[in-house]
Amino acid sequence: MTILCLDNDVTILDGLTALLGGWGHHVLVAADADGAMLAAAASPPDIVLLDYHLDGGRSGLDFLDDLRQKSGRDVRALVVTADRSEAVRKEAGARGCAILSKPVKPAALRRFLGGEALSRQFGAKQRTSPA
Repeated sequence: MTILCLDNDVTILDGLTALLGGWGHHVLVAADADGAMLAAAASPPDIVLLDYHLDGGRSGLDFLDDLRQKSGRDVRALVVTADRSEAVRKEAGARGCAILSKPVKPAALRRFLGGEALSRQFGAKQRTSPA
């Protein structure tokens, strides 16, 4: 899958790139919303992993709203954040996003991605099945 990672911490991006790339995914990274939008325009992601707190007072969910609007599709996303507040959980849930807390456990991330891959595969089979 093509996975876009948006986080203002370059160390996190480096770790996600190594981990996800090692699992065979095509990884796009950006440290800000503008860079993420450019990356998504060049190679539309299957999934977006985004930090909640970005620089400039915007959240990763604000970026997700913009991406969904500009792409015209319901891009799947996972919020990866150190913020464990109920407000962030509710905001993510309202947009259909799961949350993983930092530091991310690779097994939890792999479980999420495996579920997304199965969901995509099942959806593709449903669309191609005769009615």
